[in-house]
Amino acid sequence: MEEPVFYVKDMISPIMDFFENCGYDKQTLWGNMYNDFSSIMRFYKKISKVLRYNKI
Repeated sequence: MEEPVFYVKDMISPIMDFFENCGYDKQTLWGNMYNDFSSIMRFYKKISKVLRYNKI
């Protein structure tokens, strides 16, 4: 049985919706969190290449 595949870019909107529902302003969230999300996505892109290369 295959394990589900999750993509960081697909999780950004639900995460932002969650914080908005908690009372955070959308513009402030995007301004503060954009760099964090970009860093997370870069990390997962790098690690996925390493995993594929090493066939893990």
